[in-house]
Amino acid sequence: MEKYLSVARWHDKLRVKSGGETGTFRVWSHYLKMFCEKVAHKNPDELIAERKRHMKSDDEFVRRQHEELVTKFVLYLQKNGAPPNTVKTAVAGIRSFYSANYLPLMAVETPRSIPVRRVRIPTPEDLRRACEAADPVAKAYILCAKDCGMSISDMLRISLNWTSPLYGTVRQQLNKNMAPIHLYVVREKTKVSFNTFLGPDAIQSLKELETLNLLSQDNVIFKCTGETIRNMLERASVKAKLGYKLLPHSIRKFFSTYLKLAGVNEALVEHWQGHSLGTVRGAYFFPQTEEATLPRIKEMAKIYMEIYRAIKVL
Repeated sequence: MEKYLSVARWHDKLRVKSGGETGTFRVWSHYLKMFCEKVAHKNPDELIAERKRHMKSDDEFVRRQHEELVTKFVLYLQKNGAPPNTVKTAVAGIRSFYSANYLPLMAVETPRSIPVRRVRIPTPEDLRRACEAADPVAKAYILCAKDCGMSISDMLRISLNWTSPLYGTVRQQLNKNMAPIHLYVVREKTKVSFNTFLGPDAIQSLKELETLNLLSQDNVIFKCTGETIRNMLERASVKAKLGYKLLPHSIRKFFSTYLKLAGVNEALVEHWQGHSLGTVRGAYFFPQTEEATLPRIKEMAKIYMEIYRAIKVL
């Protein structure tokens, strides 16, 4: 699609806005291509040229022909089974394309969004019961996830070979009985780098895995898929009689909620979870030089242990 000048212009503006490549463009360009082929029957540059001509017309119906095309696209998507949220995403992409080419669309009707399902946040007691009911690997996942608040995709990448710039590898920190264990992570989804920690509960579970010889030979702690983890958590939920399904995201929400309730700075909690703080807030909160960042790791570790009781389970 980027062979078209209008699409290249759009892509450049999205990259500037996001600070680099973004998955949003890939999704939106997919829907733009579908719009061009299935409804408009024109390439992107032809769409913009036609829209430009139409906007000079005194006839309102001529000026709004492209809004009507987008409405037809909405109907096309609905006819082919697209859910409301998908339709909204597609329309948002097409509107962004026109705006990037200085020819914004008027409002286009879209279906109501499907309400986002609320994730139930477990209590410390819920997690303790789940740990008692879970097998050793599931127990270790629960305790490590609730100690650091990372996403499941990053949790499944944790290796004993991961290296802290201050304290060495996770295995070295484990062998030295350090608490907390410092993790330096580059998030897979967004490439944001962040610091987080594993506290006493997670450390205890890792030592249990080591004793049971359940750590993989390549030192990856959780040698399984996301689906396997979800199934293990569901079994533990049923066995512990929680009355709801424990999810990886609900454990992540536990970390965020209980630390914020304990008074921990919101930006600090978000950093520990791997959330982007934005250019301005990130620059003020975390200095960009290594000389300034390393002392911050020690400060963060101290704060983490001081408030650890808020997320302690065992």
